[in-house]
Amino acid sequence: MGFLLGFVLAASTVHAGTWDVNPYYTLGSVKVHEVQGPGVEVYNGPSLPVPVLPPGLSPAPSGDADSSQVILDQIINGGKKLWAIVAAGRPVMNVQTDSANALPQGVHSWSELQGWQTPKSKIYQVQYVNLYQMTVVDFSFRVLFAYGGNLGGKGNYLSYVTVIPDFVSVAWGYRFDAQSSVVNVMNAGTVVDPLAAMELQVEWGVETPLRKTKNTANYLVRGDGGFLDLSSGNF
Repeated sequence: MGFLLGFVLAASTVHAGTWDVNPYYTLGSVKVHEVQGPGVEVYNGPSLPVPVLPPGLSPAPSGDADSSQVILDQIINGGKKLWAIVAAGRPVMNVQTDSANALPQGVHSWSELQGWQTPKSKIYQVQYVNLYQMTVVDFSFRVLFAYGGNLGGKGNYLSYVTVIPDFVSVAWGYRFDAQSSVVNVMNAGTVVDPLAAMELQVEWGVETPLRKTKNTANYLVRGDGGFLDLSSGNF
């Protein structure tokens, strides 16, 4: 098979007119699916860059928050809005800086809140197959978020919301890039009992000598631990 592939690539290089029908560079299908089961999984991977407190344990007061300036039902993202996941086929992972949050206005750090729960995550896999039925791009990513933070028993907020690469494999002659962005941050609860919600978009693209393709997927995470795959509508 390796000899046959090498012959086809060499032939296509010599006969430039065959590029547009080269099966190696022609994508036949793309599949995006959840790796884990339908439930949101507890995250058991590498530790987050700051300690996530066990349920019910309150952090020491930071003294940074001025209660007169805190607006519980105005939820904002004080973290990143856009970050790379894969650049030129290489995974990019820096959870310490490449993450978002959904905290009440006037709060500057997750440590000013209490009640943080163990992080949860979902893993998705993206696979591109060419006309030779070869998997030319195999990419899996993890949507990760810490949830349940409250201020004085009020609200459910989000911290360290991020998308990180789990696995990347790109065939020769293909270029693959992926990035994540925060589409929207909102209060899905009430003024009295706020519930932070954040919509994330994961965008990836494949480039060959023939063409470029782009795909996106959208996900919603909530401060009560809820997760919605907006592409499929599945919780």
